[in-house]
Amino acid sequence: MGQVESQGERCDGLNRRGGLGAAFSNRNAGSGLRAGKRLSELHVGLVPTILRTGPYRFFFYSNEAAEPPHVHVQRDRKLAKYWLFPVSLARCSGFRGPELGTLDSLVQANRDRFLEAWNEHLPRSD
Repeated sequence: MGQVESQGERCDGLNRRGGLGAAFSNRNAGSGLRAGKRLSELHVGLVPTILRTGPYRFFFYSNEAAEPPHVHVQRDRKLAKYWLFPVSLARCSGFRGPELGTLDSLVQANRDRFLEAWNEHLPRSD
């Protein structure tokens, strides 16, 4: 995709659409709690995993419906976020150039699957 200029580049909280983004952190899972529900009952639906391949887990957060369609990818303590229209790296933390190329290819190859999961789980109300 041409986004990584050198093999040794490492991005840490980089927002490709406008400078430095907020560092990745765990979402506040309690934000979706409703009276009478246990956190364990809600957690399964808050962060659905769409695909696991090799060391990567692709997922999204249920509270991100107001954002354009995108997918998060995690490997160990490394995280990245990809927009799906067009496929582009939004931000990342810890991944290096060669691995970003692999992620770009995986997101491109699975874009339809990610969009289908996004639309099923986060239907637009407009």
